[in-house]
Amino acid sequence: MNYENGMKVSSFLKSQPRAKPIGIGDFAKALERPWRYSLSSIGSSTRTLGLAISGGVDSMALAVLCSRLQSAPVPFSEEVETAGNFKSHVFRHLPIIDFKAFVVDHGVRIGSGEEAKWVAAILNSKGISTRVLKIDWHDLTDPVSRPNFETLARTRRWQLLGKACKSRDIRSLLLAHHQDDQVETILMRMSKGQKNSGLAGIKAEGGIPECYGIHGLHESGHFDLPQTSKSDEPGDLEPSEPPQILSESGGIRVYRPLLDFDKDRLIATCQAHGMKWFEDPTNKDPSLTTRNTIRHIYKTHKLPVALSKPFLLKLSERCRQNVAARHELAESLLSKCEVSNFDKRFGTLQVRFPRLENISSREAAEVIRRIMILVTPEEHVPTPSLSTMIQRIFPDSQNQAPRQPKSFTVAGVLFQPLLADSEHEEYSPYDKSTPPKWLLSRQLHYNSKLKPAITFPPRNPRSPAWSNWQLWDGRYWFRVQNNHPLPVTVRTFGQGDMRSFSNDKSTSGLKSQFRRFAPGKIRYTLPCLVIPKETISKGLGDTVVALPTLDISNKYLQDHVKWEVRYKKVYWDGLPDPVST
Repeated sequence: MNYENGMKVSSFLKSQPRAKPIGIGDFAKALERPWRYSLSSIGSSTRTLGLAISGGVDSMALAVLCSRLQSAPVPFSEEVETAGNFKSHVFRHLPIIDFKAFVVDHGVRIGSGEEAKWVAAILNSKGISTRVLKIDWHDLTDPVSRPNFETLARTRRWQLLGKACKSRDIRSLLLAHHQDDQVETILMRMSKGQKNSGLAGIKAEGGIPECYGIHGLHESGHFDLPQTSKSDEPGDLEPSEPPQILSESGGIRVYRPLLDFDKDRLIATCQAHGMKWFEDPTNKDPSLTTRNTIRHIYKTHKLPVALSKPFLLKLSERCRQNVAARHELAESLLSKCEVSNFDKRFGTLQVRFPRLENISSREAAEVIRRIMILVTPEEHVPTPSLSTMIQRIFPDSQNQAPRQPKSFTVAGVLFQPLLADSEHEEYSPYDKSTPPKWLLSRQLHYNSKLKPAITFPPRNPRSPAWSNWQLWDGRYWFRVQNNHPLPVTVRTFGQGDMRSFSNDKSTSGLKSQFRRFAPGKIRYTLPCLVIPKETISKGLGDTVVALPTLDISNKYLQDHVKWEVRYKKVYWDGLPDPVST
């Protein structure tokens, strides 16, 4: 150990056996997936990946490997399958990659700012442009004393990293989790009684956490996405069918390229390349966190074979294989679903589930979940929450005779059986020989206090013309250019809003659209842009500005309020191409 500027710094550990440093070829191979995800950004031969650096040996090993890779393309070996099922190795190259690092200063411990600057200086000296990000706690008094401080810090840290990536057009963020972290995580989850997929451990990649509803961070913001229909030249309602709106794409993803390497190899990598790192003494205090306790037990006790590192890693691998097998089975089952009339304007789709026999309830629930996420307003739909719905959709899988299907709701989605392929209003007697077709839509909002609403204030002359994108009801992204003197609000369409379409052509056209695409009460789940009555005059109803997803605007307000709308990111993997009828 040595000290620089009063901080404890390590450049070697005499007590550690010298392991093999990570080869640059192996590291380059681990980076292929995050590099490929970044391909859909700017049309350039150089891709920028972000690094989340704490200053510990793990992240500094990641940094030094990226530093070596940054200067020139590096070949790596990849096993491929050729004709006749023979396998051979080919050498491939990653193009030049640019790395930008971020060091988060939590700002709650004396000296944390100096430590962050020290880490940034080291990375800059290695050719990696680095920025220190400081968490802002001005809205809280003594945040460390709060019982949920760790949760607060985690949320603010991730959002700070996400916004920093977005500002630099970075779509892939690398983290330094390694094999030892994986073992500790599995043991922690075992102690909490988790099973199956929970014991698969840390995922190698995923969406950025704690950023739901932030445009450009969570499953949105792909900057080359074409513009959707907007209100630049709106008119009164025409009977013709409005155009479909486009979906969001993109978002920031996190990758963990070091999960296959243990900590000894990370230490050896830093030592081999003269990379110093910072030792945080709190990581060695077993009384602070569960992870610290487990780490201490591993170092000071001889554990049973069933809790040994090799055994837990094999367990994790088996669980990952099981998860992959279930995913593959779900894809196969999804391909048998008949999906039709997926309409993003109304947030609806129709689906006929196949007859399924000899499948587990977990597999059946996964098929339902994958269909539901296309229209649900919820961020997540856990498969256990669907257990009571399985027998309604797959009676065969529960060894039950088919019954007359009935409507039900789950996770904000209304399932309605359609017993005919004709108009929604024309139902036929139930045919037990054919699985029913279901109409899926957003569940009605029965509690007025819980109805989703976003308000956009009048534009400040010094602010940008357009507002920030905001997520409404977990389904639609909106931004507004409000040049009206009053605020405008996005809320659900209501029964009284029809009077805003005064002329016969508008009213008849809208009713026709509703009968065809939004039967029953589905129309009352549509987003509606209004000037609230509280801002106009008591006794008057809200003034409807637009039905954005239908590209319908109030012609008297079209010069004052403009809007853009996009549907949430759609995951269609494994599903057959939708059919329009």
